[in-house]
Amino acid sequence: MVSDDNNLQSTTSKDFLAISKLTKRDLQDLVDKALVYQARFKDGERSFKELESHSVVSLFYENSTRTRMSFERATKLLGGEFAYFDIASSSVAKGESIRDTAVVLEALGFSAVVVRHFSEGVPHQVAKWLEIPVLNAGDGCHEHPSQAVGDLVTLAERYGSLDALYGMKVAFVGDVGHSRVARSVSLALSMFGATSIFVGPPEMVPAATKVETFRELDEVVDEVDIAYMLRVQKERLMERETLDVVSYTKRFQLNDARAARMKKEAVIMHPGPMNVGVEVDSTVSKAIDLLAPAQVRNGVFARMSILSKLLGGA
Repeated sequence: MVSDDNNLQSTTSKDFLAISKLTKRDLQDLVDKALVYQARFKDGERSFKELESHSVVSLFYENSTRTRMSFERATKLLGGEFAYFDIASSSVAKGESIRDTAVVLEALGFSAVVVRHFSEGVPHQVAKWLEIPVLNAGDGCHEHPSQAVGDLVTLAERYGSLDALYGMKVAFVGDVGHSRVARSVSLALSMFGATSIFVGPPEMVPAATKVETFRELDEVVDEVDIAYMLRVQKERLMERETLDVVSYTKRFQLNDARAARMKKEAVIMHPGPMNVGVEVDSTVSKAIDLLAPAQVRNGVFARMSILSKLLGGA
């Protein structure tokens, strides 16, 4: 495997904003540390001390279950305090700006802010305003970097090493155009030599993409090593965009019959929440090759690794 020297040099930053700002070495270090936490957790350890003097606050302008609870769980396992900022009951409802809210949180003495927003670039802008670390928990259709680190941890666990990803073919199936997960994960996978392809209808997978694109899942389902199924993000569809569910499931759903055609060692991934009956059928949603539960579990260890790195954990 050939890698350029710059990709092997670790970068330093007070923030965690995008996979595109990281190097292969950065990702490998984060995954290695996450796997250490995972091993210690499996051995029964539940009290880690790295963040004992720190407090983290979530600033979420978009609903979330897995990401917010994962950051909360990670912070508390590391011995830190976690606060959930409730947008609905805050001064945001009175018109307070994102900048004013973020500055207030810094003034209150929080060690870091985890930002999730429906618009691209907001966490990056918040990071420019604050001196404390800012973590991107998803910004519009741009990136979801902590999800990508967690997925790498899951794949390292599955295959024994990230080196095993070299030469693999990964199909991101469904609503790629609106998926920050597809953007972050495909970029992370490329650093370890995997090739991504996008599969979906034209309105969800723009033809202008530099990644090889397919319009039917049946064209590639027997060739891929990883089928990464994506939720149709109806909340991001424009008014003119409608979803023909019957046609979509017929062409792009990973059902029992298609799963049976996959390679023997192939795996299925899904970032959640899962729409059973749309992107996967009920059989696949319970398949042993579905790594979704492991993705949730390892997302905690990944976020422990990220928080520890930013806040100076030993």
